[in-house]
Amino acid sequence: MSLTDPRLIAPYFTVVETDVAVAGGGVVQLCKGNPERVALMFSMPTGGQVTLSTRSTNTSSTGFYMTQSTAPITLSFHTHGGLVILAWYGYSSAFQGTITVWEILWRPPELSQLITTEHDAARGHSNRSGGN
Repeated sequence: MSLTDPRLIAPYFTVVETDVAVAGGGVVQLCKGNPERVALMFSMPTGGQVTLSTRSTNTSSTGFYMTQSTAPITLSFHTHGGLVILAWYGYSSAFQGTITVWEILWRPPELSQLITTEHDAARGHSNRSGGN
């Protein structure tokens, strides 16, 4: 098994889903900055319009424009780099509803533990069950 094998790394991903209330006429923080975040997705299940931005001074003319009919906005570290780890804000002049935010967090063990696990797996042993 290699260090990129999904069976080896999947347990170290955590998905966090949050519904954030957005009130008309203001900016709301959708998620805090997080260096463990590798992907982020925004969806708006109710009507209205919102702009999404990394700036807390977000207005209706800055950032990503989103409506209920907009496909979810998905950002990944692989494609968008450090943009994913920043704090994100939503702004609406009139909409009152919710935005759903999904964060994919990478919380790996120590690298030495991964290498030991890979080495044991190659020998047919498993550290997860406590056996050698």
